[in-house]
Amino acid sequence: MDVVAMLVLVGVVGAIILTPLFRRSGVVSFEGTAAAQGQAGRRAEAVLADLEFDHATGKLADDDYAALRARLETAAAAPGAPVVSAAPVAAAADEVIDSLEAEIRAARARRFCTGCGTTLPKTARFCPACGTPVEGRA
Repeated sequence: MDVVAMLVLVGVVGAIILTPLFRRSGVVSFEGTAAAQGQAGRRAEAVLADLEFDHATGKLADDDYAALRARLETAAAAPGAPVVSAAPVAAAADEVIDSLEAEIRAARARRFCTGCGTTLPKTARFCPACGTPVEGRA
């Protein structure tokens, strides 16, 4: 009885693991048939939902959100038009990433007081806020 239960369990786990390997690809052609147009509409809705989620979680600024949403809505409203490609979204994401990396580099160049966290001038030997001695250059 235990062997049968174990074989059933192994079979179920194997089916769960192998199911994604035998599914059809999620790649859809958005040109041509009415079914493809329906799928394109669902894809546009999914992209819009992702955009709204990114905005709600703070990953996307208000002005970027408004611009991308307007672009998506105009593309979705055009009959027979393909869904907006990910290129504009990727370009906007690259710009955001570049600006964040620049801010990180600037923050790493600054020195902070180990006692109070105040930003230190480059030539400071003591913290101007709390008087803690500055330990060497970072």
